[in-house]
Amino acid sequence: MNKLRNVRIYALSLITLLIISGCNSTSSAKQQGNDSVIPVEVAKVQNELIATGNVYSGVIRPNEEIKLIPKLSGTVVELPVEVGDRVEKGQVLLKLDDKDLVNSVKKAEAAEAAAYASIGSAEAGHQSSVVQSESGVVQAKNSMVQAQNGMVQAKDAVAKAENAVSMAQNSVEDAKLSLEKAQVVLNDAQVNFDRMEKLYEGSLISKADLEKSESALKTAKANVNSLKIANKNAETSLATAKKALSAAKQTYENTTKSYQNASEGYSKAKEQAEIAQNTATIQASEEAWKQRQVDVEVAKDQLDNATITSPIDGIIGFKYTDVGEQVSPQSPALVVVNLDKVNVLTYIPAEEINNIKQGDKVQVKAISIEEVTYGTVKTISPLDENGKGYPVEIEIDNPNLILKSGMIVDLQFITDEATEGKLIPSSAVMDKDGKSYVYVVEDNHPKRQEIEIKEKKGSMVMVTNGLKDKDLVITDNLEFLSPEVEISYE
Repeated sequence: MNKLRNVRIYALSLITLLIISGCNSTSSAKQQGNDSVIPVEVAKVQNELIATGNVYSGVIRPNEEIKLIPKLSGTVVELPVEVGDRVEKGQVLLKLDDKDLVNSVKKAEAAEAAAYASIGSAEAGHQSSVVQSESGVVQAKNSMVQAQNGMVQAKDAVAKAENAVSMAQNSVEDAKLSLEKAQVVLNDAQVNFDRMEKLYEGSLISKADLEKSESALKTAKANVNSLKIANKNAETSLATAKKALSAAKQTYENTTKSYQNASEGYSKAKEQAEIAQNTATIQASEEAWKQRQVDVEVAKDQLDNATITSPIDGIIGFKYTDVGEQVSPQSPALVVVNLDKVNVLTYIPAEEINNIKQGDKVQVKAISIEEVTYGTVKTISPLDENGKGYPVEIEIDNPNLILKSGMIVDLQFITDEATEGKLIPSSAVMDKDGKSYVYVVEDNHPKRQEIEIKEKKGSMVMVTNGLKDKDLVITDNLEFLSPEVEISYE
């Protein structure tokens, strides 16, 4: 706009000058023109190859075309883009109503926190069980030792009781034997007394002899009576010893059972201690917590799915919904395309396919806009597609987005037969008297330069003579230019 305004000012100044001077000499007009600077557009001369040979056709397709399909069904609450808008990777394109999803995340987080707390409870319970079980092991071991000591003592008591019974039996046997002997003596004394008594009655012995035999009889009777008492006492002692032995054996049996019970209790206490050492409850709590963490992640993923962001830098190609409408995973909501690079698919016949290789340069002409550019062979299929030829994909840089999806283009491969020339915009060319000219920038002044044109390629022309690489040619306001005026450009 500023350039156009400057041109208008320059034109008005020039007209005013002509009126005032009454159409003075050309040199005066040129001198006056030097007081203004004309803004111009320029283009750099491009050294390119012009393709020859067969022309193939194809259709422009985006390098990337992504249909954005919602992962959830819901109501659109935000849609801040329109068709044709440029978007950046990660930019929010669409949001669904997410109130229920936010609540689901909160519930999942609360459940996860509770599950985490249960791990602490399980650990505390485990520690308490370990302490109790270890205390139980100590108590059971003490009980077993006490029972073992009691069993040993009872066994000693049995041995002593058995010894006492044995001694009592010996005493009984000794008493019986002594009694039997005393009884024999008594019988002999009785027989002797009876005989002596008869002899005394027959005055065959003296009274002293009779009294002597009588005294021996009394002594024998007293001895028998004494031994009977001793025998009875020995039998009583034997019975007592046997009772003591029976009691000792019963005590030993009881202490043996007590020891067995204590030993079993000790074994069970150790088993309980081993069970208490098991962290299965803690592990189960940890597994439950991990599952709750997964639930949180799932809930957050669902919440994230309520927002659709652009997966690439690109342009909104289609918009199939609007705020307030329902969307679902069954159909796309938006389409994002990347046209910074575009692709063209063409089919090459068998007799030509081996003349092409990946990386070859291709001249591309968009028929509808008469634009000529260049691309590169990206892929070559080794398989013929149903007789149409071998599919060849060509990639084209499209920084100004001049090429649109669906445009039909003509393609020519740059081969060894291609001619070299310099490309400039056709708007820079002036024709006069059958010759072609351009203005070349030289020290901020336009220099008129005659050129030779080989051919026109849409909005570009191929120049074979008259220009050098990287020359800047002026493409607008040509009618106001002359070598004397000063120009400005960006």
